[in-house]
Amino acid sequence: MREKGRRAEITHLDLADPQEGGRSLSELIAWLGRTDALVNNAGANVKSPFLDTPFEEWHKVFSVDVDGAFVCGQIAARKMVEQGDGGHIINITSVHEHTPLPDAVAYTAAKHAMDSLTKSMAISLIKENILVNSVAPCAIATPMNNMGDGDAQKIKTPEIPMERPGDVREIASLMAWIAQSGPATPPASPLSLTAALCWPTRSSTAGKTSNRRAGCASDGSPSAAQRRRPPPRPARGYA
Repeated sequence: MREKGRRAEITHLDLADPQEGGRSLSELIAWLGRTDALVNNAGANVKSPFLDTPFEEWHKVFSVDVDGAFVCGQIAARKMVEQGDGGHIINITSVHEHTPLPDAVAYTAAKHAMDSLTKSMAISLIKENILVNSVAPCAIATPMNNMGDGDAQKIKTPEIPMERPGDVREIASLMAWIAQSGPATPPASPLSLTAALCWPTRSSTAGKTSNRRAGCASDGSPSAAQRRRPPPRPARGYA
């Protein structure tokens, strides 16, 4: 970004302590002067079956995955309200908000909680012209999955229709589109990369995408909250 003449600031943010992480985010926003978009991307996972999961590990995963998103989302949203011209909040969940990940009880429960948190935030913040969405990736080539940059094109994953994991750039491009799309993106829509790229072929829901949204009535028609979506707002920047 700096090479392109844009301002960029970097700060360490550890959401194992959500309150401390929130203070780091507040400092970053102060340096930048404003915030127009927040991506809650921090995640932790512990692989263990239900009977063998210590409470400490359960609490650690929820602190990072859920408590951290709540604290940071609230800080960013309050700044957006103060600015008066709305913004975007994007919560990174997982396909496992729909389908449990075996032997990962804390992670699965946390991602289900993130799905509900996103919907609650969207309903509460739409009147402030703040759109809240989630992105629910599949297995992505990251260190959490014992993969590195570039491995998405090298590793074969037969249980996924495209036979490979996702690339971080694919997720980043989707987040950039959401952050600049204005109200064309319905609030709380879970944008799941679940078709040819992500959903395991052994799943009964292979190839399907979800159109669930917190702004819709039970019959799929727009609710009052969705009909009140504000007019398009030009993107200003990201914090």
